[in-house]
Amino acid sequence: MITQNNVQLEDKDVKFVLGELYYTVSGAMKMMDCGRNKISDYINDGTLEVFRHPGGDLFSPTALRNWVAFHTIKAKKTR
Repeated sequence: MITQNNVQLEDKDVKFVLGELYYTVSGAMKMMDCGRNKISDYINDGTLEVFRHPGGDLFSPTALRNWVAFHTIKAKKTR
């Protein structure tokens, strides 16, 4: 079991490809705190990058960070 950012991930939630950590769909759901349908929506609208691996869709930590940045609303300048 792995704990990241107070999220407990099981072996099924992560996969290592060429020594790099990737999240499975279940891992991404836990990290992003959303459901499978939302993950699909984000893939389809292009805001979440997916690695189409033969074992299933995988998401890099960078892809999740980019998703957060894309969905962060920046305050308008007041001056």
